[in-house]
Amino acid sequence: MIMHFRKQEASYVKRTIASSLLWAVLLASPGIAAADAAPGDVIVTLGENLTNEQKQKVLDEMKAPDGAQTITVSNVEEHKYLDGLIPKAQIGTRAISSSMITIKEPGSGLHVETHNITWVTKEMYTNALITAGVKDADIYITAPFPVSGTAALTGLMKAYEISSDQAIPDDVKKVANEEMVQTAKLADSIGADKAVALLAKIKQEIANNPPQTDADLRALIEKIANDLGITLSENEINN
Repeated sequence: MIMHFRKQEASYVKRTIASSLLWAVLLASPGIAAADAAPGDVIVTLGENLTNEQKQKVLDEMKAPDGAQTITVSNVEEHKYLDGLIPKAQIGTRAISSSMITIKEPGSGLHVETHNITWVTKEMYTNALITAGVKDADIYITAPFPVSGTAALTGLMKAYEISSDQAIPDDVKKVANEEMVQTAKLADSIGADKAVALLAKIKQEIANNPPQTDADLRALIEKIANDLGITLSENEINN
């Protein structure tokens, strides 16, 4: 089935393309290095506003090993990277969603599972984590009750910084969060699978062969959209 974009949907794509171009430049800088963590290392992130009972429930569900390093994620940190991207009401006033990151062997790739996360899909987490430089890990994201899941990405980035002993620049965190948000918005219009596939492919192609001109970028968008059965009008591409 051919799927047509409205102007609003095309706008989401353009903003994510801009983020991807910045992402390609940032990842080429010396500020992001390969992780130093050893395969098997585990770090748990817990939302600051979980009760003690909820924390234990989350840890039991994750099957977190004894002695795993644990860090706390605050709602203040969440707002730092998401304010201006989505309504404050969506972020909320409490940090609840939690995660566990297990470092894997190089080349293993990312594997993400979620539970009680209602807004951010595992594919969105995966794309955002790749943007942040996370390559080989098993990720489990959960909450004791249904939540949007926006706090978890901040926790995962903190965990990665600790495990790799390498700070993720704030600009990269912003790009990763913006990508997650724009993908979610696009998914509301065309479906999560289409949104993730389209934006992931655009980002991959930009990273492999950055467009040099507007015409190159236009051709890239048209080709990827066509491959996925999405038709963009002249007006939608140009606006």
